[in-house]
Amino acid sequence: MFPGAVNGYTEEIHSLQLYTQLVSNMPVGICVWQWGNSQDITDFKLIASNPVAEQLTNRPLATLIGKRIQECFPNFSRENLELFARVIRSKQMEAQLELYYTDEFVSERFYSYKAFPIAEQCVGVVFEITECQLSQRALQVSEERFRATFEQAAVGIAHVDLAGRWLRVNQKLCDIVGYSREELLARTFQDITYPPDLETDLQYVRQLLALEIQTCSMEKRYIHRNGLPIWVYVTVSLVRSESHPKYLLAVIEEIGDRKQAELVLQDKASELTRLNTILAQTTTLLNKRKQEMDQFAYVASHDLKAPLRAIANLSVWIEEDLSGQLPPENLHQLQLLRGRVNRMEGLINGLLEYSRVGRTQTAIQTVDVAQLLSEIIDSLAPPPTFSIEIAPEMPTLNTQRLLLGQVFANLLSNAIKHHDRPDGHIKISVQDQGRCYQFSVTDDGPGIAPEYHEKIFTIFQTLQARDTKENTGIGLSIVKKIVETEGGTIHVQSQEGAGATFCFTWQK
Repeated sequence: MFPGAVNGYTEEIHSLQLYTQLVSNMPVGICVWQWGNSQDITDFKLIASNPVAEQLTNRPLATLIGKRIQECFPNFSRENLELFARVIRSKQMEAQLELYYTDEFVSERFYSYKAFPIAEQCVGVVFEITECQLSQRALQVSEERFRATFEQAAVGIAHVDLAGRWLRVNQKLCDIVGYSREELLARTFQDITYPPDLETDLQYVRQLLALEIQTCSMEKRYIHRNGLPIWVYVTVSLVRSESHPKYLLAVIEEIGDRKQAELVLQDKASELTRLNTILAQTTTLLNKRKQEMDQFAYVASHDLKAPLRAIANLSVWIEEDLSGQLPPENLHQLQLLRGRVNRMEGLINGLLEYSRVGRTQTAIQTVDVAQLLSEIIDSLAPPPTFSIEIAPEMPTLNTQRLLLGQVFANLLSNAIKHHDRPDGHIKISVQDQGRCYQFSVTDDGPGIAPEYHEKIFTIFQTLQARDTKENTGIGLSIVKKIVETEGGTIHVQSQEGAGATFCFTWQK
């Protein structure tokens, strides 16, 4: 039903109900507005509408009867309100060809409508949606969006005709190649392509036109306006209309920085390859030298120790053959001879052991340090009056058992050998330092003066004359080399007459 007028309207307004049956089913929207105050252009109230009007405006007009036009249509223009007033005053129909309207209830729409006068300061409006105008508006919006995207893109974009002439370019492309828009549009892509790259470009274009490929991408060089080549990454596709090729669409990205980085990486890769070749050759040479050294060490050990044993045996035979006939001085000299022969053999063995540190690998094992120390102490056989204390909570770790054992054996052996009393005491302790353990071997012996703390780790260095106490001067050098080869450090804390503590770290 066409809604009736609200209570309070004049008798003439009720006569509008005579038309309700006629207009309620019309395929166009109809609204009737009454101008209440001729001094206020906005004082138009809705007094009637039909169902089609509700559909076209997407709002329940039947519930808005008596509401002012701005309440019904918040964005209704003053220009159209003035048209309504003019129709009422002139009592002449006017046709407004187009009305554009949008608000929160209705998206963009174009209406065509007519306004005609009705009694009692009323105006009737007949309207319908104009789809053609809506399509044109959508096309215009789409074109504006495309133009904004085209111009504001972070890469160069261009339309190129099939002969290679630039049809449309954005500012980014002009910035990349250094030409103004007018200069670029007067040229072809062939004009600014680096000559060695041109044939590849043309081959891709031929494939696109032959429909052999849908799109192509390539790294190529353009000639900048300053005459220098610049690297770009180009993606090209063919735009068609009704199966006919129209133009080429190109997207151009400047990649000069990336190409420069690639060239630097290539140079570094070439340099790395060269260094790897040198390293491989050096490694081969080192392996060869290692084999030669091992062979030399074996021969030296055999050839040097054999005559030393003969000398030692000869001195024993001389002493036995002349038993009772040699004066004490000669017997002492024979004993010194054998001592120095034994020292020389120990020196040879120490040198061989020192040379092998870091060149040979032993298996990684789970090592219970407390058990390892017990075995070492048992093998050293200290005097019965000598005490060695192992602190509790010694760790268990995965390491090269042989190397750790050598370090402890040398330190304990030195502490026993160089102690000035037969009732000495040694304590072995440990501290967890996170990534490593620090082991300490502390004795109560004669101690070491601070000026000798570094000297004792130097090969062949001893603190006492070798004839006084047999010593090769290699043991602590081996310890230092093993510890540092395994990533640790070693140092001594001592004062003369106050014992010594050797501390070394060992990776977990």
